[in-house]
Amino acid sequence: MNKNADRIVQNTQIGPQFRRWLGKQRFPFVHRDVFQESTKGICFLDGSDKELFEYATKTLHSGLDKEPDFIAKAGEEYVVGEAKFITASGGHQNTSLQDALRMVKGTQGRAHRVAILDGIIWFESGGKMFQTIKVSGSPILTALLLMEYLNKI
Repeated sequence: MNKNADRIVQNTQIGPQFRRWLGKQRFPFVHRDVFQESTKGICFLDGSDKELFEYATKTLHSGLDKEPDFIAKAGEEYVVGEAKFITASGGHQNTSLQDALRMVKGTQGRAHRVAILDGIIWFESGGKMFQTIKVSGSPILTALLLMEYLNKI
């Protein structure tokens, strides 16, 4: 496989890897019934990509056109999120960034939207991608700040 094909494969695996990372950080993943009833603390909806998409579109009326990487609940507030790990600039990496920005800029539904972006995107020397997120005005953050974000909404 060439380097670009390797990056595409890596990007398509980030959602499940991100959920595994969240679990290792001791974020609780709960079944749909517990998730819906929760009104205190922070929890994440446990389920397949398809189940998360169904919940986001049918229950939260988010109007998403693709599966989210996670759905969280902080108190009574819902958060739908997209996680991307950007390893280089150009090509598919720019497409991944634009994909995350499209999702986070949507306003339909009952959930806040957030893009979790990590990798070279946070280096000012990264050029255009750094400038894009800097001026976007959208909730974009590193995974390391997710708990702080969820505690503030």
